Formats: sequence, structure tokens, C-alpha cells
Amino acid sequence: MAKSAVKTAGKATGSLQVTATSRTLVARGALARVLNCNTRTVGRFEEKGIIAPEHRSGTRYILELAVPAVVEHLRQVAANRKVETEDGDTVDPTREAALLNRQKRQLAIEQTRAAQIKNAALDGSLIRRDRVTTALAQVIASAKSKITALPSLVATQIPGLTRDDMITLDDIARGILDDLSADMPEAAKRVVMQEHTE
Repeated sequence: MAKSAVKTAGKATGSLQVTATSRTLVARGALARVLNCNTRTVGRFEEKGIIAPEHRSGTRYILELAVPAVVEHLRQVAANRKVETEDGDTVDPTREAALLNRQKRQLAIEQTRAAQIKNAALDGSLIRRDRVTTALAQVIASAKSKITALPSLVATQIPGLTRDDMITLDDIARGILDDLSADMPEAAKRVVMQEHTE
């Protein structure tokens, strides 16, 4: 070190003491050892403007200025209930804990839902989508067949209907199918449209 202002305060602690007029220039590694951190952290302190190298050397720090500056920065961080991470970012432990608890609750909800679905599948109360789709298609096809057969059925019950009458009845039947499809879910609509175009 440039001067003898840094002295060992005792064999047991090995702590450092400086006088008010000291001006001790230290390299980044030495400052890191004094601050009990690594050189990357010292570099981050410099990037944030907390400390700065002595202007003449450009690579060394004035120990008597750097240490109080870092201590004050850490005091302010603590006062704001924030913690500095390895990456040099500051986070609010309370906020982070709340976020973690929310994530845990969400995970618990998802796990419960997955377990419910699995149990429902095992006890038979949950029906597979493809089976529902197949059954729905069969119901729709049966309804479509009966509704479109209505004109022919009417013709057997009411003799003398003209061709125009039959066309009108057919239009009515298809209109009923269109109205029904408008009230059905999208999956059912697709089945109706497929059946309707066949």
C-alpha cells in the first residue's frame, strides 16, 4: 500500500483502521478483500458510480473514500428493505416472498386440478373428448336425418302436395337445422355443417 495509514487493529480480528488524513491507494483485489467481496462486486460498485478510481492512477481506489461509500450504499439498500443479488440487481425480499407464495399457491391449484382429473378418469366420471365427440356426432346425424325426412313424412300423411310444397317443406327443415346449429358449441357446429353438406 502507498502509506502506512492502514494498520492491523489486533491479531485476533485483523481489522483495518485508518486515520482521518489517510490517502491509501489500493488495487481492486485489495479493496475486494477489505470489503469481503469479490472483484466483480467492486466492479459493479464502480459501474453504479458508488466508488471511482483515483483520477491520477485510473486503476486504484482511495481506500478512505471507497469503504465509507460502499458502507453507505449498503446501509441505504438495507433501509429500503432491498437485497443486492449476485448479478448486482436489488430486490425487495418482501415482494419476492409474496411472489413466491403466489407461485406456490398456483402450483398447488394446478396439482390439485391434475389429481382431480386423474381421479375422475379412474372412477369413470370423466369421459374422453373423442367419445363425447363421437356420441354427439351420432345424435346430430340422427336429428338431421329425421328433420330432413320430415317433408317425405308429411307427403305420406297429406296427399296432394305439389312439388313446390315439398320444396318449401324441405327449406323449412333445413332452416330448422341452421337454427339448431347456431345454438350449438363450435364442435357441434362443425359436425352439423359436415352432415349438412353430404
